[in-house]
Amino acid sequence: LTALLVVAICCMALTIIDRAEREVTHFRWPIGPITTTAGLAAVWAALAGSWTVGSAFFRRLRWSTALLAVCALVAVYVLQQTGRRAPAIGLIAAAITAGALLFWSQYRSRALGVCIIGLFLLSAAAAGVWFNRQLSSTTREVSGSLDLRMAYWRLSADFVARHPLLGVGPDAFIPAMTNAVEPLRAEAPQFYHGNIDLYAHHEWIQAVVELGLPAAMAYLALPVGLIFNGVRRLRALAPDAANATSGSRAENLRTVSFDRVTIVTLVAGLVAIVITDCASITLRTPMSTV
Repeated sequence: LTALLVVAICCMALTIIDRAEREVTHFRWPIGPITTTAGLAAVWAALAGSWTVGSAFFRRLRWSTALLAVCALVAVYVLQQTGRRAPAIGLIAAAITAGALLFWSQYRSRALGVCIIGLFLLSAAAAGVWFNRQLSSTTREVSGSLDLRMAYWRLSADFVARHPLLGVGPDAFIPAMTNAVEPLRAEAPQFYHGNIDLYAHHEWIQAVVELGLPAAMAYLALPVGLIFNGVRRLRALAPDAANATSGSRAENLRTVSFDRVTIVTLVAGLVAIVITDCASITLRTPMSTV
């Protein structure tokens, strides 16, 4: 994980330097176009931030913790500079998940579990209210991209209704959606900008369009299943007080704490990916970087 985040720091540093030398507003290289940059920055910030907070929470501070903290701060700065909303929501969701799991792993009680469930429900409700306000905004820069996404999702629903089991075919989204949008683009070129339509701006909806419902559900089950398996593994780790014995207390505490931080970090990263891909271009095949 440390080696991965070293690569992340190098990429983000080169991106910042490149933007400064070119004197442009948006990031582009070496990570890729601005939306891909935002998505990767959100994932890196979730990983580095969760590991840093978890290390501090369990008092496992090392020299690598400082490096992780720097990586998290740089990633948050890059994300803020991109101005992309979906990756920011993904990072917030990852932060809430990581914080809740850290407390739950250390202070287990029924009341805390209820509070955590309530926190997730309130967060989901707040996200829904925020999305509705963004969608109804009279500022074109705020609501325009969301209106376009909603149009893509409505057209995607039509594809799913016509091809529910096998979809339109792997990697066939571009020609299918471009052909569907072409008549609409002729009527409203200022809304359906561009000449081709690469993404549904929702990885999981695009998967349903291309692969059909059964395969798309199996595809989504990969990250979601890993998240639930991580939570189950975290639940299986006994609390520190119960896990420690007189002869190996220190070693047991170190092992359990490391396992908890590792699980929480990986779960946070997966949550960031799943949420970011719900309203952004896919992080699976960033076609625009090729």
